[in-house]
Amino acid sequence: MKYYAILIGIALCLSACAEMRSSVPRKELNLACDLITKNARGDIDPVPSLDGRYVAYRRMTDESPVIGELHLSRLEQPAKSTALLKAGEFYGGASWSPDSNWISYTVFEKKSAESMLVKKSIYKINIHTREKIRLVDGWTISGSVGEYTSWTARNEVVFATADAFYTIDAEGGSPKKTSVRNQSLPEEPQHLAADSVGTLIAFSIDTRDYDDQYLRSSFGIWIANLDSGQLVRLTRDSPDTFPVWRNDDTILFLRELPERKTISLFALSPSTGTVEPVEHEGILFSLAQAPHQKFVYTATAPTFDLSGDDLNLFRGFSIAKCRLLERR
Repeated sequence: MKYYAILIGIALCLSACAEMRSSVPRKELNLACDLITKNARGDIDPVPSLDGRYVAYRRMTDESPVIGELHLSRLEQPAKSTALLKAGEFYGGASWSPDSNWISYTVFEKKSAESMLVKKSIYKINIHTREKIRLVDGWTISGSVGEYTSWTARNEVVFATADAFYTIDAEGGSPKKTSVRNQSLPEEPQHLAADSVGTLIAFSIDTRDYDDQYLRSSFGIWIANLDSGQLVRLTRDSPDTFPVWRNDDTILFLRELPERKTISLFALSPSTGTVEPVEHEGILFSLAQAPHQKFVYTATAPTFDLSGDDLNLFRGFSIAKCRLLERR
C-alpha cells in the first residue's frame, strides 16, 4: 500500500489543459457528508455495492493495525459491521460485482507451504455464503500482480502489473493480457476504476518513493482504453490519487495541497481537461462511487498528524456517505 507516500505533500500542479478553463463556466462544487462508521483505530477505503445496499471498507484492528481487515456494513444499519476477511486474509483492491453478491480483492500467498516467498493473488468472496474462489494465481503471472482490482460491467475483473493490464472472466478461466502496455510507466497502475461500460479504466501513478526527477514527473491521473490499448494522461506532476467516475464525463480524485497541509477533492472533465475544486470539511483519504449512484463515499477525519507512529496512522478516520452539490 502507498498510504504513507500518499500523505507526503509535494507541489500542486496545473491541469494539462489549463488553457481551456477560461472558456468553461465555473461550477461551485460542495461535498456534504454524514459519518456512517466509527472505529477507534480508523476505517478507510470504502467501496459501495452497485445495488446501494452495502458498503465494504478497510477497518484497522488490534490484530491488523496497518493493513486492516475487510468489513461490510448494510447502509440501512451502517453502525453494525461484519468482518468478511480477517487479518492475513486480505491485502486490498476490493471491488464489487455487478450483481452486488461478490467482492474481488488481492491477498499475499506463498509459493508453497514451505516457501517464504509471497506474491499477490486475486480472489472473490461471496458476501452471503463467505465462499472464496481464486481467480488469479499470482505465481502464474509474469511480474507482480498489483494491489488493485476493478470489476467491470462486462463481468470481468481488471488488474495490472508493471507491464500490462489484464482482464479475467469473473466466472473463471485464464487471465487475458489486453493491448494496454505499461512499459512507459515507472510504477504499476493504482486505484483502478472502471467506467460504466467497462472499456475505460481510470488510475493513478504514484512515484513519491523515487528521488529521480524523471520518475517523479509521472505523477497524475491516467485513463487506459482496454479496447484500443491507448493510454491518456489527464493530470501532470501532481500527487493525484483515488480517481472515481462520477459519471462518464466527470472524474473525481484526491489531490494533496501541501501549502494547506491537507488532501482535497477535485473534479476533472476528461474531455476538456478542466479541473475544479470541491469544497468540503476535514481531511479526505480514499474515494469511491458506484456507477449511476448519486452518493460519494470517502474516509474523513477532522485533522491528520503524520508525527504519530505507523500503528496509529488512521486513528480518527471514519467512512462518510456524501452528496456532491453543484451550483453555477
